[in-house]
Amino acid sequence: AEYGVLERVMPAPQKGGIEYLYLAVLGRRPTEAERRLCLNYLNTAKGDDPAQPYRDIFYALVNSHEFNFNH
Repeated sequence: AEYGVLERVMPAPQKGGIEYLYLAVLGRRPTEAERRLCLNYLNTAKGDDPAQPYRDIFYALVNSHEFNFNH
C-alpha cells in the first residue's frame, strides 16, 4: 500500500495530525487559532469516513493563498 500524507496522519492524535498536515503542506506549524479551528472541525465533522475531515483540511491547505504563493 502507498502511504501518503493522509495515511500518516490518520493514526495520529488530532493535535499531532493537524501539526503534521501543516508541516507537510505549508512547511510550518499551525498557529494556535488555526489549531483550534481545525480541532473544532474535526470534533464536529459527521460522516462514515473518519479520513474525510483530514482530507478536507489537507485540500483547504493546498488551495490556500499561502500555499499557492509560497510553494
